[in-house]
Amino acid sequence: AAVTQTTQATQPSSPVVAAAPRARRLWPFVVLGGLVLAGLAFAAYRFVWRPRAVAPGARAPMKIKTLTDSGRASEAVISPDGRLVAYVFAEGARRSIHLRQVVEPSDKEIVPAAPATHYSGLTFSPDGNYLYYLARAGTLEVNDLHRVPLLGGATRRLNHDLRSAVTFAPDARRFAFVRFDARTKESSVVVSEADGSGERALALHRPP
Repeated sequence: AAVTQTTQATQPSSPVVAAAPRARRLWPFVVLGGLVLAGLAFAAYRFVWRPRAVAPGARAPMKIKTLTDSGRASEAVISPDGRLVAYVFAEGARRSIHLRQVVEPSDKEIVPAAPATHYSGLTFSPDGNYLYYLARAGTLEVNDLHRVPLLGGATRRLNHDLRSAVTFAPDARRFAFVRFDARTKESSVVVSEADGSGERALALHRPP
């Protein structure tokens, strides 16, 4: 019995028990290694892979493309989606309004030339379906507002006696313009529905 007890006391320890203190000694190095790897990954993202912000004042390369080369285009305006350009085309004393695609070299006359008629104030509707413009006959200083659908259709006269192009409200249901009374020298800011109805003056200026 004595020999048996001595043999049991001299047996080596279990491998699991021996490895526990070793693991406790290594875990700080494991944590430190993980932190180092995380720092290296962040540095690589920050300085190598991450897209760099454009410096203040820097501009991207810009390309310039000629849309017309006749030398007789004026009053150009671009559509809200950037795909179309409308402009006044002068041919001698006659003027018409043309529509041109920006990408493809196509040109279409949407308002025919009229004798002694001056076109100005071209404005696209916010939805891009109509073009609004001012038309003045002869030497008169009175402009009439017209609207023409871009996909084809009759031109419609909306308002009378405008001194500016129209500008649309954010909801596109109304537009505003300036009117001037040559007799009283009064100018006013007028708001109208998109179809030309319901005019009302927002502001009035009387001299002096």
